[in-house]
Amino acid sequence: MLSEATGADPGTAFDNLLSEKLLQLSVTDRNNIQEEIHGVKCLAPEETPQLIEESLRKLANEIDNVIPDSQKRAYLRSQQRTASAAFVNSRDFRLRFLRCELFDYRKAAQRMLRVCDSLLDLFGTYALERPIKLADFTNAELKILRKGRVQPLPFRDRCGRRICILFPGAESLKEKGDENNTRDQTRELQRKIFLYYTSVLGAEIDTQRRGIVFIIWFDAMLADGISRDIKRIQSNMKSHQVSMLRGSAVHILSPDTPFYRLKRSILSLGAGQWVSRLRIHLGELFLCIS
Repeated sequence: MLSEATGADPGTAFDNLLSEKLLQLSVTDRNNIQEEIHGVKCLAPEETPQLIEESLRKLANEIDNVIPDSQKRAYLRSQQRTASAAFVNSRDFRLRFLRCELFDYRKAAQRMLRVCDSLLDLFGTYALERPIKLADFTNAELKILRKGRVQPLPFRDRCGRRICILFPGAESLKEKGDENNTRDQTRELQRKIFLYYTSVLGAEIDTQRRGIVFIIWFDAMLADGISRDIKRIQSNMKSHQVSMLRGSAVHILSPDTPFYRLKRSILSLGAGQWVSRLRIHLGELFLCIS
C-alpha cells in the first residue's frame, strides 16, 4: 500500500484506499457515516442508566479479566496507588472511552489502556491521578504550543460539534536551529499536545457523544516546514489511537498539486479506523466545512 502512495499518481492511491474501506462497510453503515460527517445525525447511542451500567461492568471485566497483564502496564501501576486508582476507575474517566467507541466495550478497553500507557510515558504518574493541564508542560513546550499549529476553534459547526484545526509540519513543533530536539522528542511533544487537547475538549459530555471535527490544513505557505519523512507523517496521524475523543469527521484541505497529493496519501495510510471519515478539499484554501 505504501508503494501505491509513493507512485506516479498518489491521489489515486488515496481514492482506492478510501473506496476499499468503504466497501468493507454495509450500505447502512456507509450512509450513517456520511450523514454524521455532514452533521445530519449523531451515531452515539441513546444513553440509558441500563446501558451505562452494563457497559461499565463489561468494560471492567474486559480490562481486569480478559486483556493480559502485558498489555496494561500503566493500568496495573495505577491500581497500586489510591489516587490513581480512584481516577482511572472513576465513571467519568471510563465513560469517555465508551463514548469514544460508541459503547463498544472491547474497543473502549483497548483505547483506555493505550491512553493510560501514553499518559504515564509522556507525563508521569501524576497524569494517572488527575486530568492533565497546561501546568504539566515545560516553558519550552508551552512556547512551541503557542505557535498555534493545533488550535481548537472558538465556534462550533451547525450541529454543535467542536472543531479543532491542525497545521502539519515537521518543523511545526520544534524551534528552528534547535539541534537537541530529536525526531523522537518532536513526536512525543506532538502526542502530548494531542492528548491534552482531546482531554480538555472532551470535558463536556455532549462533545464526548458527538465527537470532534478535525481540519488538517496543508498550506503552500508552510511547505518548507512539511516533512518529507514518510514514517514521521504516518506516526503523527496515528495519534488518533490515543485520542480521548472520536473524530466524527476529518477534513483535509490542501492545494491540488502532486506534492500535496503525496502528503494526503501518506496521511491516509496512518488514519486507521478514521480513514472512512476523511474528506478531501482541493484548490485554494478556504474554510468550507458544513
